[in-house]
Amino acid sequence: MRIPGSTDEEAEARYRAFEQARDIIAKLELEKRALESHWTVYLAKAEKVVPSATKGDPSTVILRPVWQVRGLLPTETVTIEENKLRYCDWPPGGLLGTKAGDLIVVFDDPGSASAWFASEVRSGELIDAIDLYALSLEKEQR
Repeated sequence: MRIPGSTDEEAEARYRAFEQARDIIAKLELEKRALESHWTVYLAKAEKVVPSATKGDPSTVILRPVWQVRGLLPTETVTIEENKLRYCDWPPGGLLGTKAGDLIVVFDDPGSASAWFASEVRSGELIDAIDLYALSLEKEQR
Protein backbone atom coordinates (compact mmCIF):
# COMPACT_ATOMS: atom_id res chain seq x y z
CA MET A 1 0.00 0.00 0.00
CA ARG A 2 1.01 3.53 -0.66
CA ILE A 3 1.65 5.85 2.25
CA PRO A 4 -1.12 8.48 2.22
CA GLY A 5 0.07 11.56 0.37
CA SER A 6 2.93 9.77 -1.43
CA THR A 7 3.28 9.50 -5.19
CA ASP A 8 3.30 6.29 -7.20
CA GLU A 9 7.04 6.78 -7.78
CA GLU A 10 7.69 7.14 -4.05
CA ALA A 11 5.64 4.02 -3.33
CA GLU A 12 7.60 2.06 -5.96
CA ALA A 13 10.94 3.30 -4.57
CA ARG A 14 9.85 2.33 -1.04
CA TYR A 15 8.91 -1.17 -2.21
CA ARG A 16 12.23 -1.64 -4.08
CA ALA A 17 14.13 -0.55 -0.95
CA PHE A 18 12.10 -3.03 1.12
CA GLU A 19 12.89 -5.89 -1.30
CA GLN A 20 16.60 -5.06 -1.30
CA ALA A 21 16.75 -4.92 2.51
CA ARG A 22 14.80 -8.19 2.80
CA ASP A 23 17.25 -9.95 0.44
CA ILE A 24 20.29 -8.66 2.36
CA ILE A 25 18.84 -9.80 5.69
CA ALA A 26 18.02 -13.24 4.25
CA LYS A 27 21.57 -13.63 2.89
CA LEU A 28 23.07 -12.58 6.24
CA GLU A 29 20.91 -15.14 8.05
CA LEU A 30 22.06 -17.88 5.65
CA GLU A 31 25.69 -16.89 6.17
CA LYS A 32 25.19 -16.93 9.93
CA ARG A 33 23.69 -20.43 9.80
CA ALA A 34 26.50 -21.63 7.51
CA LEU A 35 29.13 -20.26 9.90
CA GLU A 36 27.41 -21.76 12.94
CA SER A 37 26.98 -25.21 11.38
CA HIS A 38 30.48 -25.79 9.94
CA TRP A 39 33.67 -26.36 11.91
CA THR A 40 35.90 -25.63 8.94
CA VAL A 41 35.52 -22.43 6.93
CA TYR A 42 38.21 -21.05 4.65
CA LEU A 43 38.93 -18.93 1.61
CA ALA A 44 40.08 -20.68 -1.54
CA LYS A 45 41.15 -19.61 -5.01
CA ALA A 46 39.67 -21.44 -7.97
CA GLU A 47 42.73 -22.88 -9.69
CA LYS A 48 41.05 -24.66 -12.54
CA VAL A 49 37.58 -25.37 -13.88
CA VAL A 50 37.38 -28.72 -15.68
CA PRO A 51 34.36 -28.97 -18.00
CA SER A 52 32.30 -32.13 -17.78
CA ALA A 53 32.79 -34.75 -20.47
CA THR A 54 29.01 -35.17 -20.60
CA LYS A 55 26.88 -32.24 -21.75
CA GLY A 56 24.60 -30.99 -19.00
CA ASP A 57 26.68 -32.40 -16.15
CA PRO A 58 28.40 -29.92 -13.81
CA SER A 59 31.99 -28.88 -14.26
CA THR A 60 34.55 -29.72 -11.59
CA VAL A 61 36.31 -26.90 -9.76
CA ILE A 62 39.77 -27.35 -8.26
CA LEU A 63 40.21 -25.05 -5.27
CA ARG A 64 43.45 -24.07 -3.53
CA PRO A 65 42.84 -23.16 0.14
CA VAL A 66 44.50 -19.80 0.90
CA TRP A 67 43.15 -18.44 4.22
CA GLN A 68 41.75 -19.98 7.39
CA VAL A 69 38.53 -18.52 8.79
CA ARG A 70 37.60 -21.34 11.21
CA GLY A 71 39.10 -24.75 11.86
CA LEU A 72 42.17 -26.07 10.05
CA LEU A 73 43.13 -24.87 6.61
CA PRO A 74 43.39 -27.84 4.23
CA THR A 75 46.93 -28.33 2.96
CA GLU A 76 46.00 -29.78 -0.43
CA THR A 77 43.72 -28.70 -3.25
CA VAL A 78 40.04 -29.54 -2.98
CA THR A 79 37.94 -30.77 -5.91
CA ILE A 80 34.21 -30.06 -5.94
CA GLU A 81 31.44 -30.27 -8.51
CA GLU A 82 30.44 -26.75 -9.50
CA ASN A 83 26.75 -27.23 -8.68
CA LYS A 84 27.58 -28.27 -5.08
CA LEU A 85 29.34 -25.00 -4.37
CA ARG A 86 26.50 -23.28 -2.59
CA TYR A 87 24.82 -23.15 0.76
CA CYS A 88 21.04 -23.39 1.15
CA ASP A 89 20.47 -22.67 -2.54
CA TRP A 90 21.97 -19.19 -2.39
CA PRO A 91 23.08 -18.05 -4.82
CA PRO A 92 20.71 -19.95 -7.11
CA GLY A 93 22.66 -22.44 -9.20
CA GLY A 94 25.63 -22.53 -6.88
CA LEU A 95 28.84 -21.19 -8.33
CA LEU A 96 28.03 -21.96 -11.91
CA GLY A 97 30.31 -19.84 -14.04
CA THR A 98 33.30 -20.11 -11.71
CA LYS A 99 36.52 -18.95 -13.36
CA ALA A 100 40.13 -19.65 -12.45
CA GLY A 101 41.24 -16.99 -9.96
CA ASP A 102 37.84 -16.49 -8.31
CA LEU A 103 38.00 -16.17 -4.52
CA ILE A 104 35.52 -18.48 -2.82
CA VAL A 105 34.41 -18.98 0.80
CA VAL A 106 34.19 -22.73 1.53
CA PHE A 107 32.07 -24.23 4.31
CA ASP A 108 33.57 -27.69 4.73
CA ASP A 109 32.49 -30.78 6.62
CA PRO A 110 33.88 -34.30 6.21
CA GLY A 111 32.41 -35.70 3.01
CA SER A 112 30.73 -32.51 1.85
CA ALA A 113 31.52 -28.91 1.07
CA SER A 114 29.51 -25.89 0.04
CA ALA A 115 30.54 -22.37 -0.82
CA TRP A 116 29.78 -18.88 -2.08
CA PHE A 117 31.70 -16.42 -4.17
CA ALA A 118 33.63 -14.22 -1.73
CA SER A 119 32.27 -11.16 -3.53
CA GLU A 120 28.75 -12.07 -2.36
CA VAL A 121 29.31 -12.48 1.39
CA ARG A 122 28.29 -9.72 3.77
CA SER A 123 28.79 -11.01 7.33
CA GLY A 124 31.40 -9.31 9.46
CA GLU A 125 33.44 -12.44 10.18
CA LEU A 126 33.77 -13.30 6.50
CA ILE A 127 34.44 -9.70 5.39
CA ASP A 128 37.17 -9.48 8.06
CA ALA A 129 38.76 -12.72 6.80
CA ILE A 130 38.72 -11.45 3.21
CA ASP A 131 40.28 -8.14 4.33
CA LEU A 132 43.03 -9.94 6.28
CA TYR A 133 43.76 -12.15 3.28
CA ALA A 134 43.95 -9.08 1.02
CA LEU A 135 46.33 -7.38 3.49
CA SER A 136 48.56 -10.46 3.54
CA LEU A 137 48.78 -10.33 -0.26
CA GLU A 138 49.73 -6.64 -0.12
CA LYS A 139 52.52 -7.40 2.35
CA GLU A 140 53.82 -10.19 0.10
CA GLN A 141 53.97 -7.79 -2.85
CA ARG A 142 56.12 -5.24 -0.97
